[in-house]
Formats: sequence, C-alpha cells, structure tokens
Amino acid sequence: MAWWVNITREVVEGLQSFGFQNPSPEQILQSVEHYLRTQGETWFEDRWNKCPEQFFVFTHILAEGGRLHTLEFVVEDTSKTVGVLNVVWVEHYPGNPL
Repeated sequence: MAWWVNITREVVEGLQSFGFQNPSPEQILQSVEHYLRTQGETWFEDRWNKCPEQFFVFTHILAEGGRLHTLEFVVEDTSKTVGVLNVVWVEHYPGNPL
C-alpha cells in the first residue's frame, strides 16, 4: 500500500533549525517521506512501546559533519484507515564524532 504522508510545518522548521548541510533538510524529508510512503505499515505494526497507540516513532540515522545523527520522527496514524500518516514532531540526537 502506498501511503500519503503529511509532514507538519513544525517538523520542517525543526529539521531546518538543526543546521544540516549535506544532506540538506529537504533531502532528509524526501527520504523520510519516501520510506514512510512505501513502508509505513511496517512501522505502525511495530510500535514504540512508550508512544500512545495513535503514534509511532520512525528513526532516521545519518552521517553529517563528521558525526552520526539520530532523528526520531513522531508519526500520528489515526488516519491510517484512509492511508494517511502525519509526521508531527522531530527530535535530534547528535552522536559522537566519527
């Protein structure tokens, strides 16, 4: 099933505030959107146990600026019956230098 993925303004602004250059925030969002669009069902079937039932966390790991970064996207899926996933929040966890 192909999902329709809605990424909120808060997520876009949050990702832009982290200062990523390569990949750019736009490239990161394209990657997240593509993965959720094609694999969203896998993620909501394997929920993060600390999230309420209508949410799951999609973890995206990337290397940028000489370190690994973990981005956790909170996805609301109450509209999954009509094929919609809403990315509503993002957290950034910079790792140690490589």
